[in-house]
Amino acid sequence: MQKHMSNIKTLQKILEEIQKDYEPLTSFESHKQAAANVFLIEIEENKKNIIIKSDLSEFFNSIKSIISKKVKEASTLYFWIDGYACQIRFSLIKKGDPSTCFKSKIQLVAPEIIINAYLQEEIQTGLDSENGLWVFATNIEPEEFKL
Repeated sequence: MQKHMSNIKTLQKILEEIQKDYEPLTSFESHKQAAANVFLIEIEENKKNIIIKSDLSEFFNSIKSIISKKVKEASTLYFWIDGYACQIRFSLIKKGDPSTCFKSKIQLVAPEIIINAYLQEEIQTGLDSENGLWVFATNIEPEEFKL
């Protein structure tokens, strides 16, 4: 059980970094959003091997919660895997066409696809499939507009 707790601490540390360091771009800056608005999540291989799926799912939900408190306009939060760097990446993009944010063809998938693929020994990304890179997208509304 101690291993599980250390993994939660690892994810919590990453969430603290996101809370502290991540700033969504404004509308004015949106022309550079694809290149400048990416946050990288890298979990050490020895810790990644013992993370459970529910922890990573809750981690995604926590990221969404943190970002919803920071955004000023409706946006879409994208999660995907960079298989070469062994990282989960996310980017917050002003609502629009996701294909403008990615250099490759994309396939929208459920978060479980991203989570399961990242936790596998050999990371899968969907990039090799004819449908394109697996991307999980979720809409974000500014906290002030929520009922």
